Amino acid sequence: LSAVTPRLSRVAGWSVAVLAATGAYTAAVGSHWELGNLTRSDYGHALGLKLAIVALTLLFGAYNRYRLVPAIDDPTARALLMRNLAAEAFLLLIVLVVTSVLVNLPPPH
Repeated sequence: LSAVTPRLSRVAGWSVAVLAATGAYTAAVGSHWELGNLTRSDYGHALGLKLAIVALTLLFGAYNRYRLVPAIDDPTARALLMRNLAAEAFLLLIVLVVTSVLVNLPPPH
């Protein structure tokens, strides 16, 4: 666990960066590069909700990566990491639900 966790954490960080970049590009193209199209549409509101939940999840992830992963050998840190990972998984499940609504909404025009 001590050897794998830091490596997995780095891969997760790069994965989040790629997802954020591709998501921003998709939203920009879908809104015809007009921020106002996003703020005035149901699609934009659902996207905002998704981004808020993702931001909360990223806070958990950052805390885990920079505080708990370096202390993975400590049983208390390991237990807290496991609890936080469960919370992250639950938040990501909510992100999937919001995403399922989002993909069924027409893109903003």
